[in-house]
Amino acid sequence: MPTAKVSSAPFLALAAGSLVVAIAGGLRRFGFGAELLPPQLTAIHGPLMVCGFLGTLISLERAAAIGSRWAFCAPAFCGLGAVALILRNSPVAWLLFTAGAVAFSGLCAAILRLQPQPFNVLALAGAVAWAAGTGLWALGWAVHQVVPLWVTFLVLTIGAERLQLARFQHLLPLHYLVFWAGAALLGGGAVAALTAPSVGHRVFGIGALGMAAWLVRYDIARFTLKQGGRPRFIAACLLSGYGWLGFSGVVFAVAPLRMVAGPIYDAALHGIFLGFVIAMIFGHAPIIFPSLTGRAIPYRRRFYGHLVLLHVSVLGRLASDLGDYRAAGRWFAVLNAVAIALFAANTLAAALAAERRGTRLAASPGE
Repeated sequence: MPTAKVSSAPFLALAAGSLVVAIAGGLRRFGFGAELLPPQLTAIHGPLMVCGFLGTLISLERAAAIGSRWAFCAPAFCGLGAVALILRNSPVAWLLFTAGAVAFSGLCAAILRLQPQPFNVLALAGAVAWAAGTGLWALGWAVHQVVPLWVTFLVLTIGAERLQLARFQHLLPLHYLVFWAGAALLGGGAVAALTAPSVGHRVFGIGALGMAAWLVRYDIARFTLKQGGRPRFIAACLLSGYGWLGFSGVVFAVAPLRMVAGPIYDAALHGIFLGFVIAMIFGHAPIIFPSLTGRAIPYRRRFYGHLVLLHVSVLGRLASDLGDYRAAGRWFAVLNAVAIALFAANTLAAALAAERRGTRLAASPGE
C-alpha cells in the first residue's frame, strides 16, 4: 500500500479532549461541578470514553501502521463524532461514531488481507463487535445493552496483540484452543445479552474471566516482569490489568440481572474500563505514543506512581460500590481522575526531558 505522511497531532488532541470531557462527565455523576458542567455530560460519559477517546486512539494507531490516507478516516470520524457529541447528543454524533467503527473494521480487514494471521482475525472480530454495538446504540439501544459488545472490542483488540507476541513462547495447540474458547464465550455472550441478558451476561463474564486467566498464565509479560526498567513496568501494567478483567468477569457472571445500573454495574464496568483498559494504556504509552509523535518517552521509575494510584483508587471505588458506600466512592472517583492526570504529567515530563537531552527513539522488541 502507498504510504502518506499524516500528522497524528490533531487526532491525539481530539482523543485527549474526549478523555477530559468524559472524566468531567463521570465526576459530575458524583455531584462534582454540577453547577458548572452541563447535565448532558453525564449521559455521554460512556460513549465518549469508548468511541471518542479509545476509538480515536486505537484506530489512529492502526491507521499510522498502515500509512495510507484512507486509513485515517476511522480516527477522523471518531474524533469528529466526539466533538459533535460534546456539542449536542444528536444523531450526527451517533452516525459519525458508527462510521468510525465501520471504517476501523475495514482497516482491520485490510490488515488481515495483508497478514492473514489468527491474531488479525481476532482484531477484526473485535472491530466488528464495536461497529455492531455502536450501530445499535445509534438506532436507539441503551448503553447498558450494547456495552458488552464495546467491552468485547477492547478485550479482543488487546488480546490480539498479546496473542501475536505469544508466538515467541511456542505454546501447544491446546493452549491456543483455550484462548479461542474464552474469546468465543466473551463475544457470544455479548451477542446473547442483547436478547437474553441473564444468560448472555453469565456467558460473557465467564469468557472475560477465562481470557484474563489465560493472559495471566501465558502472556509473555510473565517473563519480562523478571527484567528491569521499562519491560518490568509494562509487564506490571499488563498483569495487574488482567486481574481487574477477571474481577469484572466474575461480577458479570454472578450478578447478570444487575448489569443495568447501580453500584454493581458501576463496579463491573469500571473494573474493565479503569482497572484493565487504563492500565493497558499506561503500559503501552511509552511505546505507542513515540511511534505516533516521533518523540521518545524514556522510562522513569516515577511511572509506578500513576500505576499504583490507579489501582488503589480502583480498588477503593469498587469496594465502595460492592459495599454500597457512595459517599466514599465519589472520592475514589476523584482519585481515578488524579491517577490519569498524573500519568499525563509524568509522560509529558519524560518526553520533554528526553527532547532536551536529544534522546532518540529506540526499538523495543518483545514488549
